[in-house]
Amino acid sequence: CGGRSVGSEMCIRDRRATGRALAAACGLLALLAGRSVDAFAGSSTLVAVGTACALGLACARFLPADGARRVRHGAAELAPACLNFFYAAVGASARPAEIAAAGSAGALFLSTALCLHVLVAGAAAAVANRLPPRVRPRRPIRLNELLVGSNAAIGGPSTAAAFAAPLGGRLVVPAAIWGIVGYAVGTLLGVHAWSALR
Repeated sequence: CGGRSVGSEMCIRDRRATGRALAAACGLLALLAGRSVDAFAGSSTLVAVGTACALGLACARFLPADGARRVRHGAAELAPACLNFFYAAVGASARPAEIAAAGSAGALFLSTALCLHVLVAGAAAAVANRLPPRVRPRRPIRLNELLVGSNAAIGGPSTAAAFAAPLGGRLVVPAAIWGIVGYAVGTLLGVHAWSALR
């Protein structure tokens, strides 16, 4: 694929298509792995996210650098579409009457959760930044990192990544990864808490 010609442009398109196909295959395998496990409430989500992480690490570790780069770019192109499908599925299963009835209570709950989370995370960051040098983080926790982390914990990967993009590209991937991990762990704990309190 050398040179600037029609053939090289086709080769670049083929590489992008290969990356998308590999990323889609990894996502499909993770989905199938999650669907095959139903040991306890939330276990399918945990298995699907774990499988996706393992496949991503395997691609980075065992594929040649060019192949790993293709998968990374393909996943970056597919991820927004998959998140849109996810939100569409969640929205399609909602009942508008119930949403309207719980609107003010839901807004109050979300506002309270977000404010409390930012306050607790801010206090923890302030304490961590003032620890003795041998136990404190290698560099201080900055406000933009704190806000992106809080957004990932409360809003999830898509809002956190969108929030992180204008603050610097280096925060986008961690925001998305920890938002996904939060989905997996939070879904599991939330389902169990709901079952226990029901």
